[in-house]
Amino acid sequence: MYSKEEKEKLAKYMAFFAKTGDKDSRAKAQNEKMKLLSENVMGPEKKKLTGAAYEFKRYKKFVVFDRNSCFCLYKGNKVRDLAVQLICWPMFDNFIVLMIFINSIFMMCYEYNDRNNEQPTN
Repeated sequence: MYSKEEKEKLAKYMAFFAKTGDKDSRAKAQNEKMKLLSENVMGPEKKKLTGAAYEFKRYKKFVVFDRNSCFCLYKGNKVRDLAVQLICWPMFDNFIVLMIFINSIFMMCYEYNDRNNEQPTN
């Protein structure tokens, strides 16, 4: 998957930033790793990664979102990271489809001709 040069470059970044231990250094190491992953996923013609990349090994997903969400939620923010984990969870898609189905049933049951709410069905 990775060439020997890419593996060495990744190992260098991870080792350097892991030593410092601060939050920014870990984020930089994660971004470098995501850049290398994106090059392998997107191909050589799209080498520029603009945004916040997330990799979910458990779900076999690699997604890239905008750097800042709502102009204040950057990558590494706990609220944003939890939201991204939630929407990338495979059961979340099933839950949304179920909610759409239930909403459709409720819309079918509503009596639209009864505007004054006089019937017991509303």
